[in-house]
Amino acid sequence: MSRKSPGKRLSWRRIGLAAAVFTSIVLVGWTVWLDYQVRERFDGALWAVPAKVYARALELYVGAELSLSDVQSELAAMAYTAVRQVRQPGQYRRMGDVLELYSRRFEHVDDDEPAQRVRIEFAQGLISTMTDPDTGMPLPIVRLDPVQLGSLSAHNHQDRRLLPLAAVPNQMIDFLIAVEDRKFRQHAGIDLPAIARAFAANLRAGSIVQGGSTLTQQLVKNLFLSRKQTLWRKLNEAVMALLVEVHYSKNLILEAYLNEVYLGQEGRRAIHGVGLAAEHYFDRPLSELSSHDIALLVGMVKGPSYYHPRRSPQRARERRDQVLRIAFLQGLMDQSTYAHYVALPIRLHEGESKTATTYPAFFDLLRKQLRRDYREEDLADGGLRIFTTLDPILQHKAEHALTTRVEKFR
Repeated sequence: MSRKSPGKRLSWRRIGLAAAVFTSIVLVGWTVWLDYQVRERFDGALWAVPAKVYARALELYVGAELSLSDVQSELAAMAYTAVRQVRQPGQYRRMGDVLELYSRRFEHVDDDEPAQRVRIEFAQGLISTMTDPDTGMPLPIVRLDPVQLGSLSAHNHQDRRLLPLAAVPNQMIDFLIAVEDRKFRQHAGIDLPAIARAFAANLRAGSIVQGGSTLTQQLVKNLFLSRKQTLWRKLNEAVMALLVEVHYSKNLILEAYLNEVYLGQEGRRAIHGVGLAAEHYFDRPLSELSSHDIALLVGMVKGPSYYHPRRSPQRARERRDQVLRIAFLQGLMDQSTYAHYVALPIRLHEGESKTATTYPAFFDLLRKQLRRDYREEDLADGGLRIFTTLDPILQHKAEHALTTRVEKFR
């Protein structure tokens, strides 16, 4: 029996050592490259956000030439809800010639207007008195949040309303974590037991029926990677998720996810983020949604097209109820609250989208003027807020008068 010579054994060791060194260099280089991509994206501007265009902000004060119907039509355009008892911002009620409303907080160009309760009395087409309904003290002036007329399209056709994590209801965060990633606060970017369970389920089914991705992995996939189910993509996803968790806090990751998640399509315009989704489906800010509305949005994360509430209302409701049940089982609501919300139907906003402006001629003129002072990419992707002088009340009256005049000549 022949033995290998010491020289041959040494040469194989050298080859093995060289291969190990080469592999280590490749792995380190690969990790450094992924780390560079992660930090460059997160430390810069994460998203292209189209400019939002607003009408003038309506100012209320004693003596203002405004009728109750004028103010009520403005509130409707701003998606305020008529209620029996005003409890939160974005609500109002009418009692004869008296209007009680709870204005929304809004950051104007020159000042930050807080949310406040207001009681307004009207007489002869004027505001006669305006007081704080809690104290009875007169209010000198109240400036409402302006009507959003539309937005200027982004180059990538993505639209979103960026929200800081503090502006997202706790219930939205709790529902999302309970449904999508229960160990989000504990894991380091990947959840190995969840991956193992998903692998076993997919192996038994012979196809991909279950995913094991964490919220961090989903965010990485949405920001950096394609949707192809390949081993190489999954490896990149896992490593980048770990790197994101190393560099950034859980709250920052959660905030990025909530602003990035895809939740539907309107023509060429992609609806991203829970803030815009709330406006798109319910015509209300996220902060004003009820538990069953929040559950609907959380349920859509799994498949925005498959669980689309307009195209597949029954399927969307079943998914919403599933989210509510998970919330109940996780102790996020009691049984009576759960029973109340699953009994409610899905009620969506059926009006015109805020991106499809009802003032096309005005928008054409606005674009021409803006292009003289701003670059096209800033208008499309820079997240600008553009405040105009357009008065929706006067515009509506002018259009109505013109229509009436034209009808007389027919």
